[in-house]
Amino acid sequence: MAKELDDLLGALRARPVDAALDGMEAGVWARVEEVRRDQAAAGGLRVQLAAAVVALVMGALVGGVMVQREPVRSEMVVLSEDAVLAPSVAVEGGA
Repeated sequence: MAKELDDLLGALRARPVDAALDGMEAGVWARVEEVRRDQAAAGGLRVQLAAAVVALVMGALVGGVMVQREPVRSEMVVLSEDAVLAPSVAVEGGA
């Protein structure tokens, strides 16, 4: 098997080079940088998607809790604009 490999490598060495290798390293590094840039963009998209999902879940939870609560009865109703319509005002003779 080693002899076959030596024969194949010898035959490969005997063949003429088809293309110049001058710009090969720069081309490889350009492709590597492009892949890194694409992966960084995809990572940023994942973070944005996760933030949107967390915001949606929190909004649904808070909205669900607020819907289940009964309205708060405040004593400030007496001081509101329609306080003159209250039965206690009518009983006491008006304001």
